[in-house]
Amino acid sequence: MKFQLRPLLMLLCMLFSPFGAKGDSSGAKAIQSAPGMLMGTLEVGVKVEGKGTEQAQPGAGWKYINWSVLHEASFKVPLVSQARAADGSPVELPDAPEPSAEEEARQEALWDKKTEACKGDPACEMQVAIDRMNNPQNNQQMQLQALSVAVMPFGPGLGSQPWATHAAARAGTVRITQHEDTFGVIASEGGTVDNHCIRSGEETLQVKPDGMPGDTYAPLIINIANGSYELQLPADYSLVLNNRCDNGSQTYEQTGSLTMQLLGNKPVGVPNWPSALTVRGEITGSINQPVFEGSKVVQADLLDVGPGAGRPIKVSLSWKFKPGQ
Repeated sequence: MKFQLRPLLMLLCMLFSPFGAKGDSSGAKAIQSAPGMLMGTLEVGVKVEGKGTEQAQPGAGWKYINWSVLHEASFKVPLVSQARAADGSPVELPDAPEPSAEEEARQEALWDKKTEACKGDPACEMQVAIDRMNNPQNNQQMQLQALSVAVMPFGPGLGSQPWATHAAARAGTVRITQHEDTFGVIASEGGTVDNHCIRSGEETLQVKPDGMPGDTYAPLIINIANGSYELQLPADYSLVLNNRCDNGSQTYEQTGSLTMQLLGNKPVGVPNWPSALTVRGEITGSINQPVFEGSKVVQADLLDVGPGAGRPIKVSLSWKFKPGQ
């Protein structure tokens, strides 16, 4: 098995993984950044709330619906950038020493053998990958390569400082709970019943070392001249929900019956979610050690069921960026 993790994702796994090299209880925090490299952590919180009552149209077969939703999520995203000199120019990255062809081949065979010994166990293979990334012989070279891959495509000129990450590097938790109670439902055997349904789902996100190529992006851009930032919040996510309903005499469950967007269907007052999730503000600290945080509320529709009938929800967003891990 060849070691094919993309350089940036390798770096992010190494710097922010909860694991460390064998015998190293400090984990990823033992890793030292390469000269000219900056590391930062973006934390994003999401809370979606809404409730309401819907009256049935004539002939609908039910009287009214009470509904409520609570969506909650927290994300942590590692970012890397290139340090700046006093005049705002990028600090030149030093050349890392290249191993000889013989040494490279020997090391490759050694790590391949360790990976094969895992016999397909994902946890074992992940630990081997982390051990390899923590190997001092590879560390500086890989970090410098990863930083170049991460930042250079976004044009680090004198005016702006991009902070890059990988789509597979987001970690966190997502939880969705929805209640829908339908009253006065006409039963097939006659009379009416009340249906009480709960749709729910929960997921823990972890860094995926096998992330697809081409998913490197720069969600954060800092304006060096005035110390402002523009951030694309990585807050969108979809979750598969399970459905459980009870009408007093019968209970039924459906697994994976619905896919729901964390943020709901569409924001109100702005064209789309990318526009709603673009935030701006001022940094404190220095360009090489920026700190900022903020929050905003977006009104949105939970469902795409036509104008004025979208089940209004409130989406509360918060974000915090700090240097380091």
